Amino acid sequence: MYVGYQKTDKKVQFESTGVQFESTGVQFESTGVQFESTGMQFESTGVQFQSTGMQFESTGVQFESTGVQFESTGGRMLLL
Repeated sequence: MYVGYQKTDKKVQFESTGVQFESTGVQFESTGVQFESTGMQFESTGVQFQSTGMQFESTGVQFESTGVQFESTGGRMLLL
């Protein structure tokens, strides 16, 4: 019940619930669990950022294979 109610107004209820803050210390801990799972989403966003870096690396691999084509083109020029 309180989870959905606090989810709507976090900052406003945080100040007006200053007295309830002491009695809702146990609920604050369970809300902290949700806060930690939000941090897990932040970490998985970092994983996407790393996989973007992996795309950048695979682009470098294409650049290297383009260099191989450039060398084989040089081989044809030697044959010509």
